[in-house]
Amino acid sequence: MLLRGGAFNAEKLDIHSTAYISDNT
Repeated sequence: MLLRGGAFNAEKLDIHSTAYISDNT
């Protein structure tokens, strides 16, 4: 679920998504 949210945010915040997903992973 978290990954899905991160990917969705990635479309809006490409930069933020990188840090978000990286932290989640």
